[in-house]
Amino acid sequence: MNGGMTMDCCLNRRTFITLTDGTDFWYYPVFIERTIVAGYRWEGLR
Repeated sequence: MNGGMTMDCCLNRRTFITLTDGTDFWYYPVFIERTIVAGYRWEGLR
């Protein structure tokens, strides 16, 4: 993360993510460490 941004406030919450290439999607992070983020990508009914 750059600019001091953090994902701690997103833990266990639906979060809208936009990547640097312009791709965006809903994501549900369940685990966050210094260099690791794990969770589920929401793709409609799945």
